[in-house]
Amino acid sequence: MIRGTLAVVVLAVLLGAGSAAAAEKQAYPVSFHAFALASGTTAGTQLDKGGNGAGNWPFNTAYASYFGLESEVTQLHSLAEAEQFIKAGIPLVASIAFNPGKLDGFFFKSTNGHLMVIVGFTGTGDPIVNDPASPDDATVRHVYDRAQFEDAWMTATGGIVYLIHPSSVALPPSPGGNW
Repeated sequence: MIRGTLAVVVLAVLLGAGSAAAAEKQAYPVSFHAFALASGTTAGTQLDKGGNGAGNWPFNTAYASYFGLESEVTQLHSLAEAEQFIKAGIPLVASIAFNPGKLDGFFFKSTNGHLMVIVGFTGTGDPIVNDPASPDDATVRHVYDRAQFEDAWMTATGGIVYLIHPSSVALPPSPGGNW
């Protein structure tokens, strides 16, 4: 696995949609931290039988402990804060939602909720994400307009993300004390 840049695909085989998609998003950060996961191996282990799906964020983050990783759900105030995690080597799972025409280059016209993994930023500050809605491995990496992505993320969740990392990878300093 290439470790020199965060703009890499950390899990090549993806699910496109459905309740198992949340569990597959979890596989990105776990795989990023050098744990090889086969597609489909995470969904069954994170099934929330009470919630009838695999989209339970506490279940998803708890699963990372199976690999000796730390995880948490936290709230960020902006993509500027997200950049600090990327610089520290910690990809972020974020949920976006938006109305038609509000996120250029997205696979669908709109979404009521979709998880993606923020893995990097371009030199001009646009977020680089791994998107499980991609039809194949070659198209998993996407770069979105910073303002449009931030609006879709903040509108959907107010900046909620989950992060997964080894204990040896420290969280960046929290100037606002929110993580």
